[in-house]
Amino acid sequence: MIYERYFQHTKNYFWQWEDAEQVLAIPNGSTIAYRAWVTELLTHLAPQGLPSFGSLLLAIIATNPDSIFHLEDLKQHFGEKLEPNLHQQFSHSDTFLQLLKFLPLEYKQGNNRFLLFQAIFENCHNSMSAVKSKNCASLFKNQVKKAESIDFSKAIFQKDFSTIASLIKTFPTVKSIIDKMMALPKFDENELILEESDVKEAKTKDFLTQLTEREKTFHIGALIPRIWGGLNIPVHSALPSQQPLGGISDLTNKGDFDRLLLSEFANDDLIFLSRLANNEALFIQREIPPVNQNLQR
Repeated sequence: MIYERYFQHTKNYFWQWEDAEQVLAIPNGSTIAYRAWVTELLTHLAPQGLPSFGSLLLAIIATNPDSIFHLEDLKQHFGEKLEPNLHQQFSHSDTFLQLLKFLPLEYKQGNNRFLLFQAIFENCHNSMSAVKSKNCASLFKNQVKKAESIDFSKAIFQKDFSTIASLIKTFPTVKSIIDKMMALPKFDENELILEESDVKEAKTKDFLTQLTEREKTFHIGALIPRIWGGLNIPVHSALPSQQPLGGISDLTNKGDFDRLLLSEFANDDLIFLSRLANNEALFIQREIPPVNQNLQR
């Protein structure tokens, strides 16, 4: 599939690009939506699969508060181009779009409007897979150049309007649409910002402090220092805990014979042996622990 064709403009249709592809508008009519907002909408809908672009624009037009577009105008524009079965699809589409038009204003503003489109287009007719939808949303966001305009065809009309027409079976009333919206998880930007700030603040504190500050984990945090205090884990090391620096601080009465001070050999044999037996002989460095120790934890 050529993803650019998803956003391809059809000549003599109900929508067109304007202002260097930054605005979607009705020909000789009002603005449908700005590219930045449509980009955000596509990003929200991509994980569940996008409907046809024309179907999405029809739903946007129906939920615009200042839209003066009527499907009857489009019907007169096509005239005899529509076959009887397409007239029926057109009629069902008009019925569903009227439901969207009469939805309470609170469901067509802010994040609720994103929820509305997620609700009505979930597993809808002619929807793309999630992988293809994400590629389309990414191309639209990066403003990839669209393909050239193509002539109007009944296949394009049927693809866009059959999707909208099929929704009237799933959502026969305004209440059914609202109920589906209520079943979806709500997205609150303020809560997300607060959660991010809490994470940043938590990173500046150590783990034990975070445990003691929370009511649910306070008891665990208070118990950890007591457990630490009862543990005695010896460190296995082949090196002394203090390295020789020279001077009087390195003199000790324990060590190997090769580290005896030269002054000890100046004593006579009896005194020398007596000093060794009574641990009075001086060594240049204290004894190094043995390399292999049988430690028990």
